Amino acid sequence: MQSDWARVSRAGLLLMLLLGVPGCRRQPGPPRGLLLFVFDAARADHVGAYGYARPTTPAADALAREGLVFRNAFAAAPYTLASFASLFTSKYPIFTNVIREGDGIDPADATLAESFRAAGFATGAFVANVFIGKDHGFARGFETFRNYEEEAARADRSFETDSSRLAGDVDEFLKKSAARRFFLLVHVLLPHNPYTPPEVFRARFLEKGSSSRFSGTTEELEAADAGSLALTPADRRRLVDLYDANLNFGDSVLARVIERLKTAGRLDSTDVVVTSDHGEAFGEHGRYLHNSTVYDEMIRIPLIVRFARGHSRPGKLESVSDNVDLFPTLAELEEVPLPAGPLQGQSLWNSAHDSRKPYVLSYAVELESVAIRSPSFKYIRRQIGDPEYYQVVLDPGERTNLLPQDRERYSKEKTLADYQASLARLSAPSLATSRPLTAEGAARLWALGYLSPRISTMEAELPASGWNVRYGALSVPAEVGRGETLTAVVELVNSGTERWSSFGRFPVRAAYHWFDARGKPAVFEGIRTPLGAALGPGESRQIVVKIAAPAQPGDYRVAIDLVQEFVAWFSARGQPTADARVHVK
Repeated sequence: MQSDWARVSRAGLLLMLLLGVPGCRRQPGPPRGLLLFVFDAARADHVGAYGYARPTTPAADALAREGLVFRNAFAAAPYTLASFASLFTSKYPIFTNVIREGDGIDPADATLAESFRAAGFATGAFVANVFIGKDHGFARGFETFRNYEEEAARADRSFETDSSRLAGDVDEFLKKSAARRFFLLVHVLLPHNPYTPPEVFRARFLEKGSSSRFSGTTEELEAADAGSLALTPADRRRLVDLYDANLNFGDSVLARVIERLKTAGRLDSTDVVVTSDHGEAFGEHGRYLHNSTVYDEMIRIPLIVRFARGHSRPGKLESVSDNVDLFPTLAELEEVPLPAGPLQGQSLWNSAHDSRKPYVLSYAVELESVAIRSPSFKYIRRQIGDPEYYQVVLDPGERTNLLPQDRERYSKEKTLADYQASLARLSAPSLATSRPLTAEGAARLWALGYLSPRISTMEAELPASGWNVRYGALSVPAEVGRGETLTAVVELVNSGTERWSSFGRFPVRAAYHWFDARGKPAVFEGIRTPLGAALGPGESRQIVVKIAAPAQPGDYRVAIDLVQEFVAWFSARGQPTADARVHVK
């Protein structure tokens, strides 16, 4: 039986005419518009258009019935900051260098909004996550930009208050841009934790007579993720009920925005794209929330496109795509020139030469693991731990790791390396633009569940009192061949008054970066090295770090740095790195 994709791709010109993509003649009427609506932490398999039985997303499903549903869409990272940076720049996290809480988009990287504004579009953004803020570079290119989370403490407002403000803001933006083409980004912090929607949504999904007392707070979810709170079957059902209610709440905001477009007379001339920045886990692989793995529950996202003026026909596309592709896709859809230099994503309207994307990539927190995924397989490589291979068509839950059965057959290490190398040829790594995390910023991240109280304090007040690990002598060869592995020996010294351990909930490991002669990162991070036993006050120990040299010859600076998982690199917290000059021949 012929697939939807085959029917679409074999009629490239017809696709352009029917779907309203570039090349079709515009009908008279209001100026063209584009709405990009992004849920936060919405996993695809809880959206009705993806087969979910519960009525969580009626507004999104209605759009899907009139448009295209991308069945295998993925996030470049399972957390907001890195995922949005990839969406805005069409570069993967190891190339944007937007990894940690304080990182921002390199000013040299053109963003999605800047391209639309340069093309004459009215540009507006109404967002609700502290990570999608001005300090991180996401306001660039927007004539109107409002981040509700940055404006006031979350404790002083409810999601309901924000969604009411959002409707008024959308009305005002549409009035101001009545005579112009527009690009509008709306991001809602739903169904992101805490799962505490208003009663009207809870009543639709919560099981009557449940014995569970699980209330959906961030503290409960973090405790379940850490293993310190054991969830009963009733608790797990309640958790999913609350998440679904939260997703339904977010969908009601989408419905409200669609209604504002209709009232303004702009809906028929507006392309609507609905997606999410990442998914959410419900304990499938021992984890909850997001931000920690690259299994599908954390990275598979909805992607629905409803085209303007009904020029689309319904369809479901099975080929893989990720949010790195959204920049070139939306630009082609609205006939917006792309910035100079190639992007790492590709337009999903690539009907001219029927080029399907072979793989997608997703990087977990601070690059601890990476997944390469095709429509048929997924390969996961970790900095620490064994790799995994899954035949996702036969094993969609990623339960059976086939790699131990036949490592030679199932290893995709070369495929991953070659694909990343091809991306590097398209676009060099961006300059890291980290800034210290303030106490106020740490408090907001704590409220969202990204940091614990103690970690927030550490971020704001480093170096931490009691223990203070610093670098001593570094020994590394002065000259090395291209791509050769060299051995560096660095001394760690605990100059504090307390015993320091690299283990625990947020382990610390050593890693390295390469910087070229201009100071631009050539390799953002190499394989991480465990530190071993704890260091007592006044103690020191040598750590051996294996380093892979860059593939291009030249003079470089190699920097040894420590990273505390989920928190920050030591250099981002005011600790100087251990540096050495190396010539690569």
